[in-house]
Amino acid sequence: MSIDFSVILMYLWGIFVILFTFGFMIFVHELGHFLMAKRVGITVHEFALGFGPRLFRYKREGDITEYCLRIVPFGGFVRMEGEDEPGDSNDPGNFNSKSVGARAKVIVAGCVMNYVTGITLLLLIGFTVGLGQGIIPARVATLKDGYPLQMAGVKVGDEILKVDGVKIGDFEDLQKIIQAKKDGDEANLEIKRGNEAPFAVTVKVKYDNETKSPLLGFSPPMGKLAGFKFTKAESPMQVLEFTATKTLMLTFSPVFVIHSIVSEKDSVKRSEKIQQVKEGSAGPVGIGHMLFEVSKMGIPSILFMCSFFSILIGAFNLMPFPGLDGSRLVFLLIEKIRNRPVDPDKEGFVHQMGFIALIVLVLFVTWNDIMRLVHNQSFFN
Repeated sequence: MSIDFSVILMYLWGIFVILFTFGFMIFVHELGHFLMAKRVGITVHEFALGFGPRLFRYKREGDITEYCLRIVPFGGFVRMEGEDEPGDSNDPGNFNSKSVGARAKVIVAGCVMNYVTGITLLLLIGFTVGLGQGIIPARVATLKDGYPLQMAGVKVGDEILKVDGVKIGDFEDLQKIIQAKKDGDEANLEIKRGNEAPFAVTVKVKYDNETKSPLLGFSPPMGKLAGFKFTKAESPMQVLEFTATKTLMLTFSPVFVIHSIVSEKDSVKRSEKIQQVKEGSAGPVGIGHMLFEVSKMGIPSILFMCSFFSILIGAFNLMPFPGLDGSRLVFLLIEKIRNRPVDPDKEGFVHQMGFIALIVLVLFVTWNDIMRLVHNQSFFN
């Protein structure tokens, strides 16, 4: 029995990409906190990547800070004097002895570093390789009642391979062809359903008054990609505009998703949107699976994915949810308005409850990730 070393190398490379990406994103965030804490004179006892028992630690002579690598790689922290407990009030480097402005700088620095990293990667890729875009498969995730595909008997999960004899590379290719048609124009589709042989369907496109465009009446799978493609930028300004647009989109995408669900009055449609969000979200296991798949697509795709994760981590941590950096900023704002700090025990309790809630959420999403993988429902399609 021969050993296929290429397969072994592929798996080793994929594992390396997963560990490096998680480690790098965490390192960047915590490095922001660490550097700013040192800059404003806060005593830093530990700079750690991961949680749980220590695997490795290093301490320079004359430096109070201990640098540690811990066994659970999904996280990290900077342990500062007085940040989560009163600490030594006689220590001039006590976190709580610093001004509100200085503490706010330390808290926000981690998120800023994530943004700087993500934006730098987008600019680097944009100027050297091109503008990246996710390849969304032309697969049916939801069907719109009374529209062509639903009327023709197309089912959720079906994939459109060709339109009028033209092979479809992704959902964008499909949109370009359909957008060029008028209300009532025919579209000859080649459909793939599971393991069955492709079959033909002829439909008449329908003009949608809401979107002001002709439609087939379906939406592709949210959050699922078939890979990335890169197109050369026409000018440096286009790279800058692309980077700014992507950064804003990633920053506010959670707000748009929540607003879309909350504002939906139809309970059935609201449930469909919630299901799409559930299918499009991923925890550590799902992200690891995505990174493994991306590792097969080349360095530009890996860096492009890293840029997205970095910006999303920065945006997520700025949310005013207990346990996150955004929540700590809220408490500092309250302190500034009241001209006195919130009771440390009460604030600590709020952060602790938030942290527990986040752990529960991560466990829930991780279980969902595992079930999707068990049922062979890939995050990339």
